[in-house]
Amino acid sequence: ALGRPTSGTFSDKFKVVRHARNDAYHHRIVRDRSTVVAAAEQLVDLLDMHMGDQVAAITGAELPGLTFAVVRESRHG
Repeated sequence: ALGRPTSGTFSDKFKVVRHARNDAYHHRIVRDRSTVVAAAEQLVDLLDMHMGDQVAAITGAELPGLTFAVVRESRHG
């Protein structure tokens, strides 16, 4: 647990996560993922939540089916 962080410590952890999010969004490799996960886990812990519980909730969520407006044609393969 991170304990009570200083604003600098919080900013440093948040910056690690933000940069990783930006890399993923722009289809770049997220480097040093263990550091990113550790920073995210500590930030989530500050919110009195456990990262494992949050990951389980996300991966266990049922997503609604998608509907599409374009009719499938033979040219679509």
